[in-house]
Amino acid sequence: MSPQTAALGRRDTDSRGGADLARRFGDALRVADGAQAELVSREALAIGMSVPGVYTRVLAPAMHRIGELWEQRAITVADEHAATAITHRVMAALYSSLGVKHAATRETIVLAAPVGQYHDLGLRMAADVLEGAGFHVVYLGIDVPADALAAAVAEQMPALVCLSMTMPLGTANLETAIAGVADAAPDAQVLLGGQGVGRRLLDKGVPYAPDVESLVGIATELIREESRPFRTSVRPAPILRAMASSEREQGIGTLQDNMTQTVRDMADMLREQTRLVNKFQSLAFEDFLCGLPNRRAFDDRFDTLTATEASLPLTVMLLDLDGLKVVNDTHGHERGDEVLCLVADVLRREVRDGDFPARFGGDEFAILLPGADLAAAKAISDRIKRGVRTAWSDGALGMSTGAALHEGDKRLTLLHADEALYRAKEARARGVRRPRLAGSSTGSGPGSRSNHDVNREQGLGGTATPDGADLAAGTTAGRRGRSKVEVPNVGVET
Repeated sequence: MSPQTAALGRRDTDSRGGADLARRFGDALRVADGAQAELVSREALAIGMSVPGVYTRVLAPAMHRIGELWEQRAITVADEHAATAITHRVMAALYSSLGVKHAATRETIVLAAPVGQYHDLGLRMAADVLEGAGFHVVYLGIDVPADALAAAVAEQMPALVCLSMTMPLGTANLETAIAGVADAAPDAQVLLGGQGVGRRLLDKGVPYAPDVESLVGIATELIREESRPFRTSVRPAPILRAMASSEREQGIGTLQDNMTQTVRDMADMLREQTRLVNKFQSLAFEDFLCGLPNRRAFDDRFDTLTATEASLPLTVMLLDLDGLKVVNDTHGHERGDEVLCLVADVLRREVRDGDFPARFGGDEFAILLPGADLAAAKAISDRIKRGVRTAWSDGALGMSTGAALHEGDKRLTLLHADEALYRAKEARARGVRRPRLAGSSTGSGPGSRSNHDVNREQGLGGTATPDGADLAAGTTAGRRGRSKVEVPNVGVET
C-alpha cells in the first residue's frame, strides 16, 4: 500500500458541513469581513473538525474560489490580497488549536516553494500541521533559489523536504530544486504538494500530498520507508528566473503585496507567542508521562464540543487497562509506565480525525467522539483493543471500555459511560461474554474503587453480564464512591 493510500484509508468521508462552511468563509473573504471568517473557522472546530480538516475543507476551497474569481476578473488584485491576508490571520488564530506542545521532537522537515512560486498559504498550512505533529520544521518560504535550498538542506540534513508548487509553469524550476536536494542530502525524501504539480513528475512516481489533512500520514510513511528516495533524472536550467523578475516588475511587490507581507509577519509573531504559551499550558493541560491531554484538557474540549446548538452528537468513551498492577508487580513500575505510553500511542493512532483522546489518571483513559454513535464507538473500541493486543502480547494486559451518548448533562454522560465500563470489567472478571451493544445491566458497583485496583481482571475484548439485560432505568452506584442516584442506564459496554 502506498503512503498516500495508507494515509487516506481511514479518513472520515463525512465532510461534516465542510462545503457550506467553505462557502460562508469565501463569502466573508469577498467582502473582507475578517471577523466573520474567523467565526466560521471556529464553528468548524466546534462541530469536530481538526485544524488540518479546517484548512483542507474550509480555507483551501474558499481561497481556490477567490483565485478563480481573480482569473475571471470578477474581483481586483486588492480583493485577492485582502482575502489572502484575512486567511493568514485566521490560520494564525487556529494555530493555537493544533496543540503544538512537542514541536521539534521528531525528524527535521524542510519546507520551501522554488523560484517563481509566490503563493504561500498552502506551504504555511503544511508547516503548521507538521509542527503540530511534532516535527522540527524549517520553513524557508516562497521563491527560494535552488542553490539557497540546497545550502539549507545540506546544513539541516532533513529526513524530508516538502516542496510546494501552485503555479503550473514552474516544473523546470521544481526539478532543479529536487536535483539540488539530491546532491545536498542523498538520504532525504522529497514530497510535493500544490495544484501546480504536473503529470510529468507524478508519472515518474514522485510522492505527492493532495492536501494537508493527509500530509502527516504521508510524511510519516515516507520517512519510515527504506526504499531509495525519489530522484528526477532531469536537471534543467532554472529558465523561469527571468520571467519571475519580469512579473515582479509588472505588479508583484506593490502596496497590496507589502501589506500582505506585513500580515504574514504579524501572523508569524502570533505563532511564536502561541509556542511560548503552549510551553506553559502543557504543564496544566498535558499528562506528564504519556503526553496525552489530561482531565482538565478533556473537560475543556468537552465544553467546546457542546457549546453551540450546531454541535454534532457526542459520544464519550472511557477505557480502563486490565492487569496493569500485574505488569507493575512482575516487571516493575518503570515497565508499567512504558505500557501506559504504549497505550497512549495506540489511542493516537487508532482514533479518527477530530477525536480527542485523554488520560484521566492511573490506568484510565477517555476519548471524545464527535459525530459518532454507539456503533461507531464500538468499531473504534475494537480497533484500539486490537492495537493494544498487538503492541503488548503478554496476556496479563487487557482493556475494558464503556461508552455513552451525551444528551445534555455532562455529569450524567460520564456517569453512564463509567457504569458501562464497570459492567464490562465485572463481566470480564467472571469470564462471561455476550454480544456487544446488546444492552446493559442494572447492577450496582462495589462502591469506592482505586484507580490502580486492576489486578482482578485479565483479557482483551468487551464482556458483560450473561443475562443480556435490555437498556432500562435503574439505580446505579458510582464505583468511586458516588452517592446513589436514579438515572437511566444508557451507557453500553463497547
